[in-house]
Amino acid sequence: MDSEDTLPQTNAILDAINNLRREMNERFEKIENEISLVKYEMKELKETQFSLDVRLERAQSMAHEGLQIGHGLLADVKVLTAELRAWASDVLEMQKKGNMSLT
Repeated sequence: MDSEDTLPQTNAILDAINNLRREMNERFEKIENEISLVKYEMKELKETQFSLDVRLERAQSMAHEGLQIGHGLLADVKVLTAELRAWASDVLEMQKKGNMSLT
């Protein structure tokens, strides 16, 4: 075989290699673009998650404040109830002694 016979085969092989390289480069570029998009979306998700975490913490704080207020009110109601019972008892005692009438 002489060099003239192998030259077309060599060129065909080199063309095939170049086509394969070009195709692989295009695929790699597409994959890199998709990875960049995924990274961007992950960044947005992390920012959204952070925002949601902050909102959740604020809501929890407000719930705790509401519970504290509720516990304070309950304590006030207990004190007022005890005072009313004591007052009612005093009123009944006064009635019995005739110092005061209910009419």
